[in-house]
Formats: sequence, C-alpha cells, structure tokens
Amino acid sequence: MFLSVIIVLFYSTNIFAQTKCTNPSGYTNTINGKTLTTEWKPVPFVKSYRFEIAFNNKTSSVSVGPSTKYSNSIPGGTYVIEYRVANLCPGFELDTTIIFAAQADINSNLAMCAEVNGYPLTDVHLVSINGGKAVQMTGQEIVDQLCPTLTGGGVGGNTNRLATLSPTTVSPNPFTETTTLNFQLTKSSDVRIQMFDTKGQQYELEFTNKIMEAGAYNLPINGQELSVGVYYIRLTINGEATVHKLMKIE
Repeated sequence: MFLSVIIVLFYSTNIFAQTKCTNPSGYTNTINGKTLTTEWKPVPFVKSYRFEIAFNNKTSSVSVGPSTKYSNSIPGGTYVIEYRVANLCPGFELDTTIIFAAQADINSNLAMCAEVNGYPLTDVHLVSINGGKAVQMTGQEIVDQLCPTLTGGGVGGNTNRLATLSPTTVSPNPFTETTTLNFQLTKSSDVRIQMFDTKGQQYELEFTNKIMEAGAYNLPINGQELSVGVYYIRLTINGEATVHKLMKIE
C-alpha cells in the first residue's frame, strides 16, 4: 500500500511537471554598443535550456545549462541576428527570434534590406539601429525609414522600394552553378545589374549598365566560379534599385 502511494505520487508529480513544462517566454533584448544581452523568464520545473545564436545566418555559439541570461559580442558588419531558445523537456522545439541590425554602413544595410525583403511588409520585427536598443518595426517601416538608396549614402537616406514590391525574381534559388534574373520592363530603361557578397565585394557580370527595350528578360548568371555562400543582386532601373538575396550551395 505504501509503495503504491509512492508510485502514484511520483507519477502524478511527473505528469504535473510535464504539463507545466512550456517554452520560455518574456524575452528581453538589450543591445549596448557591440553587446547583445538576451534574457527570459524561468519556466517552472525546467532546470536546463538550450540557447543558440547566429550572426548573419552563421551559428556563433550553442549553450546548454540552467542560465536564463546570455550576453554575446556582436561582430562588425552584422545585419541580422537570430537566436533560438528551448527548454530540454521532451517534445518542445526551439523558439526563434530575429533582430535586424541597421548600421551606418551601406553594405551591411544592403544585406539587411535584402533579408527584410524575404518577409511580408506587414510583419513586425525587432530592429537595432547603430547598436541601440532593439525596437519593434514593421517591414514597411524598415523599408521606408532605414533602407538606403543602395546607390550611395547610409542609414536614413532617400528610400527606394525593395523587390517585394516588384515582379523581379531570381531562380533557381538556391542554385549550384547558374541561376537566372527574371524581370520585365514596361518601357525602354537604363538598367544596371551588380552582384555583391556579404562583405560588400562586387563581382563582374556580363550584364552591367545598358539601355534595354521594353519586354521580359531572363538573364543568366554564371556562378560556377563563386564560393558556396550568400550573395546579393542589385538591379537598378532608371535610378530605382531593388535587392535580391541568392544562395549558392554545393
């Protein structure tokens, strides 16, 4: 009888603990210059968490332990920070939070704007401006207020619409050897096409700067000599630029 009571009590306590074992919540993100501090509310019955952080889509560190607070140095040129948190209860997945970083740097901002371009403009994001406190902004607000002209200047310059608002596409994407830039002109236009990597290095393309007549275009991009990684295509039509992120894989 006594043993049965112990077994029932242990079973009931275990079930109760699992029902209370929810994902962390109440996140706060403090950015002070080049340091990001992330903190969340402790979850009852949870003794260990998994914390992952990535800068510019590259995982920087993975930590497992009881701490609910982590501080990480932000590398120079960071345009997007992604961190994931999970308790170690069975069946719970990593919660993902993304912070966009607007810098006084045209190349970092070009990359950030291309990242934002992958989300609906109505989505709300966390944004840090020049190492300041992370604030909430919609994709549209980021485009209107933070994205540079992509032809010069820095944060807060005149803004052109991103590719979200145009029918321009790059396919296939990801690609292995070649991909195609697809766009349509409604009239004869001055067209400039540039390609950059995440460090801002520009690569030569067959199509650079020329007058193109109205019509649909499917321009091949030869990436056979490119290293595996992320690149950006900047398409400027009559002075208005759009940016497209593409990825080369093995």
